[in-house]
Amino acid sequence: MLRLRVKDLNLDRCQITVRFGKGNKDRVTVLPDKLRDSLRAHRDRLLRLHEEDRAAGLAGVWLPEVLERKCPGAGKDWA
Repeated sequence: MLRLRVKDLNLDRCQITVRFGKGNKDRVTVLPDKLRDSLRAHRDRLLRLHEEDRAAGLAGVWLPEVLERKCPGAGKDWA
C-alpha cells in the first residue's frame, strides 16, 4: 500500500492493481468493499489538495531523471 497510485484503484469495480508483486508481476485483485468508502474519501481529499497545489504553481512530485525526460510534466499529473 505504500506505493499505491490513484490509477491502481478501481473503486467502481472494487479492484486494486498490485504492482511488482511475487515474481515481479502485476496482478489485479479484489478490493474489500468495507474499504471503498474510506479510500474514495481519501482520494477525493487528495484530489482537492492536488488541484490547490497546481493552482498555486507548486512543483509536482519527484521523478527519476530518465522518466522526467521521457514524460515531462508527469510529476504534475493527477494519475
